[in-house]
Amino acid sequence: MSVKMTEKLETIFNAKLIDEVALSEDVTLLSFTNRKIILKEVNQKVLDIYHYLASENVVGVRLPIKKISDGKKVYLAFAYLKPVKYHQEKQVLDLISTMNELHHKTAFDIKLEPKYFKFFFRVYKGLDRIFQTLEMWIRESEQNPQKDDFDWIVLSKYHLFLDAKKIMYELQKKIHKYLDNKGNVIFSLNHGNPSLEHFIDHQLISFNNSYLGIFVSDYAKLYVSLDHLTEDYFKEIERVLESYQNSFYLLYFKFLVLYIYMISLNFDSFNRKYSVEIYLQIATRIKKFLKLTVKYH
Repeated sequence: MSVKMTEKLETIFNAKLIDEVALSEDVTLLSFTNRKIILKEVNQKVLDIYHYLASENVVGVRLPIKKISDGKKVYLAFAYLKPVKYHQEKQVLDLISTMNELHHKTAFDIKLEPKYFKFFFRVYKGLDRIFQTLEMWIRESEQNPQKDDFDWIVLSKYHLFLDAKKIMYELQKKIHKYLDNKGNVIFSLNHGNPSLEHFIDHQLISFNNSYLGIFVSDYAKLYVSLDHLTEDYFKEIERVLESYQNSFYLLYFKFLVLYIYMISLNFDSFNRKYSVEIYLQIATRIKKFLKLTVKYH
């Protein structure tokens, strides 16, 4: 940090800066003689988001205590609070509750514009390409006269991907039917990257990836990132979505989770050396999700 910036910070916080530790590319932990501060470099979009959160009096969000500029870059200063660790599954439930508060506080009804329908069509086309590539993979393994372990593993788990494909197309029809009937949807501020790392002392932090959109995306991303835990928190997500008394949100959640799994296959970088592990991991995760959501056996 420059001498000029150091002097400015020491004046603002009326204390001497004794240490600084880079926590990431844009976040630094500053230790003063009387306190610790988190300093985060931000752009205009993130500034606008924090202004919006403050104006809506959203509970459960770590708001900045100071905006600081060095003439070239803009920073937000946050009070440092040491993370309190407790039972992980309770943390997840608390995170879901806090996300629900964020979504409710920033919610508004909207009729989707035509450009949003284009987004859905791009998603569906992408899925078609993924399933076509997967089917080509399967045919190659089926036709291999000297099948190796790779071929047998691919063939033994393929039925899970077929089930996921069938369910996704059923969900797609229901989602389209709702949108075709001009059904309104709820837009909210999505955190964009919900995780326990971004949930400290019962407050959400790091809104770099936030955006206004259908709030369900946050829950789908959270589920996928934590699907190795027990199913208790899935039930809580289900309860939250059902509280909106509109089946569209739970349908959309199921579709998004399966979609995230499918695009994580990443066929562009697949090769026989490491793709089996990815294939097996995703197959296992899909199987677990289908058991939870559609009583798959």
